[in-house]
Amino acid sequence: MAEQSGSVNIISDDIAQILLSIGTGSITETGATMVTVFTSGDVVNTTGIVVTLVYTGTALRGTDYDTGGNPLTIDLTIPAFATGASYGLTAFNDTLVEGNETVNIQIS
Repeated sequence: MAEQSGSVNIISDDIAQILLSIGTGSITETGATMVTVFTSGDVVNTTGIVVTLVYTGTALRGTDYDTGGNPLTIDLTIPAFATGASYGLTAFNDTLVEGNETVNIQIS
């Protein structure tokens, strides 16, 4: 009888959960806060993970705050074998008399 062989693919179901953390919920017009994305769970990040953050809210990037990215999104890379990455969100001190404004940040 001829020897028979075959193969089986094991499909990984390990998915890195990406979480968002904001240093503080309120800053003044001359303040800043850190925005951090990080992985959670037992999955090892071996290749790097690009996380796209989307901005909405009443505050306008470039007028009220700066993130160093596109006006509506920023790509933040968690390097290989790292568990997180951060960047600063800085508010501008404008001269407009206005109410409080918000910056909403969402993982896309």
